[in-house]
Amino acid sequence: MIWHFGDLGMDISIFTCPDGSYNNDGCKLDTKAQPQWTDNWLTNANRKKIYDDWSRINALKINEPVFEGDYTITSGSLTPRIDIYDTNIPETGLRNVVILANFDVVQQTVNTNFPLAGAWVDLMDATNNTTYSASTITLQPGQFRIFGNKAATLSNDDIAFDKNILQLYPNPTSSSFSLSKEVQKVSVFDITGKQVKQFSNTTIKNNVFSVTDLNTGIYFVRIQENSNNIETKKLIIN
Repeated sequence: MIWHFGDLGMDISIFTCPDGSYNNDGCKLDTKAQPQWTDNWLTNANRKKIYDDWSRINALKINEPVFEGDYTITSGSLTPRIDIYDTNIPETGLRNVVILANFDVVQQTVNTNFPLAGAWVDLMDATNNTTYSASTITLQPGQFRIFGNKAATLSNDDIAFDKNILQLYPNPTSSSFSLSKEVQKVSVFDITGKQVKQFSNTTIKNNVFSVTDLNTGIYFVRIQENSNNIETKKLIIN
């Protein structure tokens, strides 16, 4: 359901049919109408917060190798914990992630028990300026925090990429994105499959692709490399 709705949320029931009618006995898995951006959907502060949080979480999951590693879950209380880790990643990189949450109706102070010494970064903060090293943290009702032993690379414009692997960054973005290789052609499609932008090798300047004219949302970038290999990357514009 997260993939179907993305980080946009919906104003309609899950049982809404393609024609707009409601059927409690069917239509649950039918394609839903997309939100109407012209209605200033993101001006609602609560919905914008949900959108921003899911955008960030999706971007971390897609771009950070540690999320392909192992994990442990500590539950059974109203302050569950998830540890995600990949010991094959050196400690100089993002190899440990700690997720803390408070499902209670009152604030709770929980132990951080960070597995590595030093300052830990709030991965939900795109600036990477918020760090923690205390043994406890106070969480408000319903609050969660995602910490990493290092900053997320998706927030850095000066990432050292493997030149043999095509990378798209930064992602999410609000203005433009770049690619780690020179390419022949770049096409951008919205979630309905409609092409909304195209760049060719005659219009690509400094390997920077402006998307300032596109609405906030999820897009797919089809990339034709100089070798004629085709790759598709998911892009989040916030």
